[in-house]
Amino acid sequence: MRGLGKISEALFRGLRVVDSWIGLPLKAEESLHFRLGWRRSLPVRVSDATALWIHGASVGELEDLAAFFSDAELLAQAGYSPERLVLTASSISSASKLQSWGQELGLRYAGPLPPESSPELEDFFHRLRPDLLVLSHSDIWPRALEEARTALPRGALWLPQRTPEPTALQRACLGGLVRRVGLREPSAAARDVLEVPADFVGNPRIDRIVRRIEAARRRPEHVLEKHGAAPQRGRVSLILGSAWTEDAEMLAQALDILGAEKRRALQLVVFPHEVRNSPVVGGLQRILPEARVLPLEGILLESFRDFTAAFIGGGFRTGLHSVLEPALWERPTLCGPDLRKQPQASSLRDGGLLRTIHRPEELAAQLDLILGGTPETASNRELWQRASAETAARLWNQKGAAERLALLIRSL
Repeated sequence: MRGLGKISEALFRGLRVVDSWIGLPLKAEESLHFRLGWRRSLPVRVSDATALWIHGASVGELEDLAAFFSDAELLAQAGYSPERLVLTASSISSASKLQSWGQELGLRYAGPLPPESSPELEDFFHRLRPDLLVLSHSDIWPRALEEARTALPRGALWLPQRTPEPTALQRACLGGLVRRVGLREPSAAARDVLEVPADFVGNPRIDRIVRRIEAARRRPEHVLEKHGAAPQRGRVSLILGSAWTEDAEMLAQALDILGAEKRRALQLVVFPHEVRNSPVVGGLQRILPEARVLPLEGILLESFRDFTAAFIGGGFRTGLHSVLEPALWERPTLCGPDLRKQPQASSLRDGGLLRTIHRPEELAAQLDLILGGTPETASNRELWQRASAETAARLWNQKGAAERLALLIRSL
């Protein structure tokens, strides 16, 4: 472990030298300076009380736990309070969300994980006084975890993406630090991981999604009504959510295969993943001229209400984006083949709700099924909808993960 920490620290030091003398590519430079500027997120003063430290690579990993850490009552059940919460991420994409969480919730610290440097990390632990780490997914930083071994009296609780068979790196960095492992699938419980007990927790993100779905159902008006994009009665409708160019191109090719008549029959609404990137947004509109492209944030989850089906992006590019939202709405869902970023996608596929596609011909066949133009396709569409409802019911039965997490933290 100590050797890995030295290597990681040396790499960070090397990046700083290159940045000073030659310059790094823009994204690498921004990421480096994000981590180096962690002190800008420090509070003016910190109490002597210890803190709970929650870390995830980026917004998605932290969103999985937001139903827990954004609820003061659940934090109290765990033995903490908002002003005793430290929230970190390593990706610069999380910067604005961390800032808003910190301000809205009154957190002790919400900002970058310090760089892989012993002095920086010692200062982080000394100033913020965390006593327990909750690690969401698998963002492994050897030097940070090495310092955590001696700085955290309560060790760490690890919430891996999947039923874990720890990698060599995870075993080296987490072994001896992790005191308990929280599992997402009930069938994976009652086993040891990293030679410590593993307990079923579930995914707290489900609690957060369910609350928003229940609120959306109580509203008389669809969230897209004022944008002129609500699902039209009597018409088959599809949301392409978190869309990249590759997703739109695949969909356009599939629609070309179906032909002009079926293409006109489908109401299509597109939510870009990069809402502030005007060339990307414009490109999506050019690729899918019949679509209503909405570069909006914060309403995709509510938008799935009453749509016939969903197509979630990322599976042809960076890795699939979240499919839990349409799944909990009982929407039959399509996506590309790269599921690695969504640990529950495989079980959704096995349950029949999620269908992965590789080629335009496959997507065209699935869209034809959704359109249900013949008695046979209509019957198959009903089977897909039934499987989606059954899979969604199983997810709804996993509610309560945020409270289970609070009680597990308290038990440590």
